[in-house]
Amino acid sequence: MLAIKLDIIETAISTGQRKDAEPRTSVGTATTLRAADRLPLDVIVQDFSPSGFRFTLDRTFPVGTRIRIGLRGAGTEEARIVWSKGRSHGCAFVQQVSRERVAAAFRTQSAISGRIAYKTNAPAVDGQYRRWPRAVRVGLLLSGTLLSWAGVFTLARAAIY
Repeated sequence: MLAIKLDIIETAISTGQRKDAEPRTSVGTATTLRAADRLPLDVIVQDFSPSGFRFTLDRTFPVGTRIRIGLRGAGTEEARIVWSKGRSHGCAFVQQVSRERVAAAFRTQSAISGRIAYKTNAPAVDGQYRRWPRAVRVGLLLSGTLLSWAGVFTLARAAIY
């Protein structure tokens, strides 16, 4: 009797048809996941609730794997994978996440893109450094070489006398 009940619960979890599951918030945004090897993996969180979440990734994890997931605007949480089907993985939080953290998760922007002005004397150049003219670069190279050799000869002469 117990084996049958466990099989029904496992099937319900793997098909996403749990009747006792809390309402999920659709997210569809990227975040960082870390497994036991601690290497960061970029994943897409599909949906989220106080009890767990679903994410997609090209890599597969065995059921029972413990992970840490970054909840933008709400820190990180430990979870374990409870089902896996293709690229989708379902996770349950080790400790249920509060509704406040669920509300805060994925609502703040994690990166700001664009031009940020700052004070400097150097002119702004898009992705390139301004190079000195070839004659100036060659002159500096030759001057440095000559001064180095002059120092060597001066030291050698002082050592002889």
